[in-house]
Amino acid sequence: MRPNKPPTPPKFEKQTLWVAIAAFIVLAASGTLVFAMRKGFGKNPREVPFKLLGQSAPAFSMPTLEGGQRTLEEFRGRPLVINFWSSWCGPCAEEAAVLEMAYKKWGKHVAFLGVVFEDSEAKARNFLRQFPASYPQLFSPISTMAIDYAVTGVPETYFIDKQGTIVAKHAAPIWELRQFDVLLQQAFSKEELRQEAPTPPPAPPQGAP
Repeated sequence: MRPNKPPTPPKFEKQTLWVAIAAFIVLAASGTLVFAMRKGFGKNPREVPFKLLGQSAPAFSMPTLEGGQRTLEEFRGRPLVINFWSSWCGPCAEEAAVLEMAYKKWGKHVAFLGVVFEDSEAKARNFLRQFPASYPQLFSPISTMAIDYAVTGVPETYFIDKQGTIVAKHAAPIWELRQFDVLLQQAFSKEELRQEAPTPPPAPPQGAP
């Protein structure tokens, strides 16, 4: 006599097994993600891990909407705030007024630059007519500056010390002047913020050597 074959498991038992395996994988992946977020982001979700933090700011040479050319090198020796924005970004419109107030308050000690992100020149100029800025606004449709600075969206604000090192990045809107003050004071020393920085020379014409 041939030995009896073991009974075939019912179909629903196989399905249950696969469901259990899939659930385990999902739970394991979720646990890994939560752990990574806790380790990488900390308690504040805006403190996104940033590979350029503590590194030299990428050099740039870009034309401005006001005319002329600006480079990173000319701001060496003074703290620098760089804000990436777009006309299609709703929070950027609200933030623009805050940054203008911040410039008027801190402009003797800190340099400010705006950088137009993924926008047209006409729309950027129209935005600035509605929300004027007293500091230079960089614009170039072929620039790689946003890629070099690892910009993931707008608005984003970078804080660069007088040695040219990126010391902080804020990847969210700045809603109030006092919020900007806190960010600035966290990024730069009291000594840096007390010193009256020299005014950068006038922007050279575009195409100048």
